[in-house]
Parts: sequence; C-alpha cells; structure tokens
Amino acid sequence: MCRKILMGTALVSILFTAAPGIAMASYDPAVQQAVIAANRSITSAVNQNASTISSSLQTDLRLLSGQNTLNSKGVIQALSNIATEQDNRAVELKIEQATLNAENQASSGTSACNMITGTLAGQAINAQVAQAQEQGTDAELAWEMGGDKTTPSPSYNGQASAVDSLIAAHCQNSATEQDVEEGLCPAVTAPASSQPGAAGAVSNTVPPDVDGGRMINQPNDVIPANMMPSMKQFMALAFNPNPMGAMPPGGATSQSGKQEAYDRLVAAAQASIPDSVVAGVLAARTPLPDSNQQIQGGSVGAGPVSVTQWANGTEQQIAGAGAEPAGGYFPNGVSEDAWITVRADGWYMNPDWSIALNGYSETQAVKDLAMISSFRAFLQNKQYHQGEKELLLLASIDRSLQTLVHMH
Repeated sequence: MCRKILMGTALVSILFTAAPGIAMASYDPAVQQAVIAANRSITSAVNQNASTISSSLQTDLRLLSGQNTLNSKGVIQALSNIATEQDNRAVELKIEQATLNAENQASSGTSACNMITGTLAGQAINAQVAQAQEQGTDAELAWEMGGDKTTPSPSYNGQASAVDSLIAAHCQNSATEQDVEEGLCPAVTAPASSQPGAAGAVSNTVPPDVDGGRMINQPNDVIPANMMPSMKQFMALAFNPNPMGAMPPGGATSQSGKQEAYDRLVAAAQASIPDSVVAGVLAARTPLPDSNQQIQGGSVGAGPVSVTQWANGTEQQIAGAGAEPAGGYFPNGVSEDAWITVRADGWYMNPDWSIALNGYSETQAVKDLAMISSFRAFLQNKQYHQGEKELLLLASIDRSLQTLVHMH
C-alpha cells in the first residue's frame, strides 16, 4: 500500500515538473486547481495511513513490551523460588549436621556410656549404703543393751555371756596359730586377705577381728564376704567391749531400777554416735548385694551391665591395675568406696582418657569437664556430711567427759 502511494506521489511530482513548460503554451486555471485538489487529497490519505500505521506499531510495541515484562517477572520469580528452596535446604543441612555432630559427641568420650553407667551405679549404691549403716548401728545398740527375749542379743544375759559369745565367734572365723597354742581355740580359722590387686595374702598371725587395718586397707576398698564376720566382731571389741546386757524382767519397777534403766538409756544414746560412724565406714566398704544385677539404662559398649561389670571395665583402663584376674577385679562385688575410687581414677589415672582428651572437640571437652565438676560436687557433699558426723562425735565425747567430771 505504501509503495502504491509513494509511486503515485512520484508520478504526480513528475507531472508537475513537466507542467510548467507545457503550461506556458496553454494555461488552464481550472485544470490547475483540480490538480492541486487531487494532490491535497492524496497527501491527506498518505498522512492518515501513516498515522494509522504508526499507532498500530506503537500498540504492537507496547503489547510486546508488556509481554516481555511479564515473562521476565515470571522467570525472576521462578529463580527466586529456587534460590529460596536452596537456602532453606542449606539451613536444614546445617541443622542436621550440627545435630549429628552433637549426637556423636554425646555418645563418645569417657563420659558417654561409662559415665551414664557410673552415675546410675552411684545412685543404686548410695541408697543401699545408708540402709546398711542404719542396720549396723541398730545391731551395735542391740549388742550394747542386750535386746529382748523375743530377739535376744548375745549379751542378753549379761557381760559374761557376751564374753563367751565373742570368744566363740573369734574361734569360729578369726583364730590364729597363737590362739591354738594358748588353748583358746581348737584350730586356725582366720582367713588370709588375699584379693585381686593385693601384693599377697596378709599373714594370719594377727587375728582379723582385732585389726582395724583390715577394714581400712582392703584392696580395691571392698571387704570380702569371708572377712565380714571378723569386721563386725572388731566393732564390738573396739567400741563396745563391755556391753550392759539386758535388765532382768521387772528390774525397772523400783526407784533404783528406774535410775538404772535411765542410766542405760543415757549410755546407749552416747554410744549410738560412734557406733553410727563406725557402721558407716563398714557399710561404705561392704560389697553391695545388688552389684551383679544389671542397671536399667546403663551400658558399656552394647547392652545393659551390672555395677560390677562397669567397675571391671573401668578398672581395666586405670594405670597400675594390672591384668584383669580370672574372677575380675571385683570378685566380691562393688562397695561405695570402691565405686568412688574407680570413678576418680577413671579420669586421673587413665592414660587412654588423657591421650583421647587431646583430640576431643570443644563440646566433648566441656562435657567431660562438666561431669568431673559434677563428681567433685558429689564428693564435696559427702565431705560436708562427714564433717557433720565428726562434729557430732566430738560433741558426744565432750558431753561424756563432762558427765564423768560431774560424777566425780
């Protein structure tokens, strides 16, 4: 269409270019006006068509531009969504990795299964030791006061019967060669204190029921079962050698009898404090009856273990413990003192732990430090209560001395 219009315009231009030469010969105004009118009409039509085409082009460009803008927004939004998902996944991966690292660190190092089982062992031990201490104190007071006819103590019939019962018990489980030579006992019955970890058997030239060192210096802080009767006899000989025995039936009905009964109560009350202290030492070194029962929730390696298995496994890591004997380091079970020693030595005297500590992560090192601090707090609490007992014992001694002064 444009080419036709332009060709027509060019043709008109050629006609007008040639017209002056012709018009000079014959000039017709009407014809000239008609030519001018036709030229105007053609120009107007061309301008109108050009305007229409321009408007159309502008519309097409606007639509095309809008479409491109929309397409660009869609692409940008899609890329943004992909980037957001990648960021979210990266965050999730970091969280998952941190969680995995925390789990690995929590389940590694000496404070993992070892500490879990050791802590549970301590909980089980403490409850049983308190009960054993109370039972030991009651037994000593029954020995002191004679008991009653339903549950008589060996001292029920007085000091003479108490002496006979102690000598009989001495000959049954603590007699030495010297006792046999003196004619006190018919045969040697004192057990040697050989136990895994000891340098050798202690000679039975000294009766164990007169040797307080057998209670204090037992290997691995555990008094074996065959030594326990001798240690109970030691308590009676050292702390209650002259028990009062029981009063005769109806002996407290008179005024003098009431005074005697009162004096007995005073003596028993004063004796109960040292009895409790000594019974506590014995209880802390007594193998617990539940040492070989599995701990719920405790494990070393795979599967639940007992207190004895935990102690044997930890003792293997301690420097100087030597090769584990066939019956284990704790064939008689684990006492409270043994548990405390194994737990403490399991850190300080454990070369494997010292070496592994160098490669620990910050989390593992802080964890072990927290567990050591917790154990230290436990020991400080034990020392606090021990201090209370010592003060009570000193107060009892002081009061007993004051009583003697007033009596004289």
